[in-house]
Amino acid sequence: MKAMSFRVGMTWWGAARWLTATALCCLGLVDVGPQAQEVPLVWDAEWTVIQPEDSASQMEAKAWEAMLESALVLQPPQRILGVPFQHIGSRITGRWKKAHDAGMSVPRGAASAWDRAAMEQSRLLFESRMLRAGYLDGRARFDTVSQGNKVHLGITLDPGRRIRCGHTAVEGGGAGLSNSDIRRLEQEWSRWEGEWLDLDQLDRARAEGAHKLQLEGWYGFLRDHLVLEYEIPKYEGDLGAPNLFVPLTSDQAQRKIDALLEHYGSQRDKGWFDAETFRGLMRLRGVECNSPSGYAEAFHAPKITL
Repeated sequence: MKAMSFRVGMTWWGAARWLTATALCCLGLVDVGPQAQEVPLVWDAEWTVIQPEDSASQMEAKAWEAMLESALVLQPPQRILGVPFQHIGSRITGRWKKAHDAGMSVPRGAASAWDRAAMEQSRLLFESRMLRAGYLDGRARFDTVSQGNKVHLGITLDPGRRIRCGHTAVEGGGAGLSNSDIRRLEQEWSRWEGEWLDLDQLDRARAEGAHKLQLEGWYGFLRDHLVLEYEIPKYEGDLGAPNLFVPLTSDQAQRKIDALLEHYGSQRDKGWFDAETFRGLMRLRGVECNSPSGYAEAFHAPKITL
């Protein structure tokens, strides 16, 4: 007969030791809490939302927490009746230390080790999700208070006003669509006018619309067009390997940088939005295509008609 298991992968003897040690810890007889280890721990998180003046754009703090919690890289321990049982158990069994030393995620329900870079990653993910939900000026701020090796997170969200979709128009010139086809598409997309801007839903609607047109036989919208997909450097690091390069002079590279910094004011406070990022990417692409000036613009070219 197989041994009865209280937890997946743990025998009855291992479970008994875990429960016994947890009970001793709760009684104060064994010190395995955060003070017993040198690594600072994320011990709790308090969420605050600065509500916008526009009441229609307001959302309760709990709703924001549910929306963004999965993007919080640094997790405080889960608690039952105020006691972090899972964290205590992982400390007793050594699973927390083993995962931390190996650079892996700590066991589920345990406290994350404090990491400033991970906090910045969470902030960027928060703002990205707010933007995709229509809060174009959304900001997130993380404050910390340390007590011993306990780190208390203060998460402040300032989503700002949520944006609604405006007028929709279908540009069908050169796509082979008749005027009636264009009017039909405009009527279908007009349902978004006045709705909350939600980029995830719009992306799904766009994909569904493209699939529907393909079923109707429209496979070659851009049969006679040059399609160049430009690249944007960002945190996710998914630039890929472009296959079309345009060498630039040093003056052209500088003009591009100046134009980006001048016209994209909404991005100026982002950590990645600076001249060094754009110049560095163009320099890298210049190396890849042996540009005489050392700079180049690169594109992904899925369709080229010669």
